[in-house]
Amino acid sequence: MKLAFNIIIVSFFSTIFISSPVFSKTSSAEYLIKVGGIGIGKVFWSVIYKKENYKINIKLQDKGVFSGIYKFEGNYSTEGIYKDGKMIPTSYKQEWKTKKKKRNVEIFFTNKVVTNLTIAPKETEHARIDIKSVKNLNDPLTSFLNIINNDKVSKTTDGRRLYKMVLKNNQIL
Repeated sequence: MKLAFNIIIVSFFSTIFISSPVFSKTSSAEYLIKVGGIGIGKVFWSVIYKKENYKINIKLQDKGVFSGIYKFEGNYSTEGIYKDGKMIPTSYKQEWKTKKKKRNVEIFFTNKVVTNLTIAPKETEHARIDIKSVKNLNDPLTSFLNIINNDKVSKTTDGRRLYKMVLKNNQIL
């Protein structure tokens, strides 16, 4: 599923950036998520990309035969500014729900530094690093767009973890 989802993401954003020299565009798409040829869900994308800012909305939803067994729903959104050829996040929101779990994450950024982080329900494990002290951070969606737009590495946080998104080779599908 991970590979299929990655291919969908790369294809979608490659189409947006390669086919659109105009810097004001709204694009949306809907994809079926399959595992072993069986549809388990859908992903809906919406990207509003303007000269000075951007907004991305993603919705994941269970669908098909297994939706009664494995229910899931997710909403992800990010907003930011476009400056000097780079996307800089200002906010990121994530809502994730399954039969057993519900999680909401909200992150606000100023100059690529986390200024406010809210996770509900609260984490029981203590953070190993003060996320507000880390510089040059992006949310996952902004990181992905920056990599599609020729960055090689992007420091990323989803509110719980810090990681690097890295382009392994210079060829994007």
